[in-house]
Amino acid sequence: MVQARGSRWPLILIALFAFRLWFGLSREFFFEDETQIFLIGFRYYATGDWPFFGPDVVWTKSEIPGALQGVLVGLPLRIAAYPESPYVWLALMSFAALCAFAWYVGEHRPMAPRWLVWGWLLTIPWTIQFSGHLINTSYILPAALIFFIGFFESVPLLSLGRIQVPIAHALMGAALVWLVQIHMSWPLLLPFVAVAWLCGARGSARALAANLAGFAAGAALPALLLLPTLLLHGATTGSGGVLRNLHVHGVNPWIIVTTLARFLSFASLEITRFIATDGPKRLEFFQRHLWLTPLAALVFVAGVVQPLWMVVDLARSARRWPEASTRARWQTVRALVAVSVLLVYASYWFVMEPPQAHAFYVLAPVAFLFAAYWWTLIDSPRARQFAAAVLAVGIAYHAGLAWAQTPELSL
Repeated sequence: MVQARGSRWPLILIALFAFRLWFGLSREFFFEDETQIFLIGFRYYATGDWPFFGPDVVWTKSEIPGALQGVLVGLPLRIAAYPESPYVWLALMSFAALCAFAWYVGEHRPMAPRWLVWGWLLTIPWTIQFSGHLINTSYILPAALIFFIGFFESVPLLSLGRIQVPIAHALMGAALVWLVQIHMSWPLLLPFVAVAWLCGARGSARALAANLAGFAAGAALPALLLLPTLLLHGATTGSGGVLRNLHVHGVNPWIIVTTLARFLSFASLEITRFIATDGPKRLEFFQRHLWLTPLAALVFVAGVVQPLWMVVDLARSARRWPEASTRARWQTVRALVAVSVLLVYASYWFVMEPPQAHAFYVLAPVAFLFAAYWWTLIDSPRARQFAAAVLAVGIAYHAGLAWAQTPELSL
């Protein structure tokens, strides 16, 4: 029986990958953001010219430095000259990173059912919408997941000892320099790097040197795609003008509340933001696809209830955990959530961009780990039945959404 169950896992994972790839291909292509990302790579493929800069930052008419974005889109086209090739490569990267993170979360919470951990991470809206969709936000997820596996393993209160600490620092270095070339949210990771270094500083000088070497080695590979830009254009021009995004101003403290809601929604069934851009357009969409409305309503309710429930449990005492080690980790994860939210709020004092969830999507793995601890906090046979039903409804809804939007939006 155990062997039969194990033999089904590869088939289930293949089906989930195919589903995620299909959903990514169903998303919009002929919109300025998606078209720009494709053309950055297509120009590299068609002309061979090195892509010194990546996506535009529309708020300040600046550019993200580095060739990584162009290579990630253009190289798959060189391997297989089909417009869908970059989608396949993006889906493979995201799927592999999510599987690695699902395994790691399962190691953290061995009492949580594996089907829930894996199924949830691979099918919740944020990881399915921004994993196969050709926009630079989708390229955040693989690096962010790898970064936080390294971070968790470098912090003694969270480490499971599954990865050697120098390798954990190497993962953080590689992911950080990757994100420097993809999205302007990378500075949010610097405090986490600092915490990891402070934790390592308590060890011997030899261990500290090993951590430094690991971080440098990890950063070196993606840095090879950034250095040509800096060497040719210099530090000022080579930065793409991204420093123009700095703008010191006050931000309403209420943003802390909305940021917490958005942060916890990363790990829930939030769907509203992914259906058109405003209320009238969403209403029009469901009027044209009435058959999808019941599924959307169920998923919407679950997507509202879960973050609220998590907020309630976030404030509850750690005494509910019987084991001292789990209690300490739960307190650490709760503190990480609080610090992440405050960090995001503080960051808005220094940037021009208005508060938006995708701007701090790089911190989503913290929300994922918190959700795993929360799941085991409320675990019961009835809760598992309910979770399985919600998971199935969510998959059915996204399958219906892909079916509806493919003829209207996709490549």
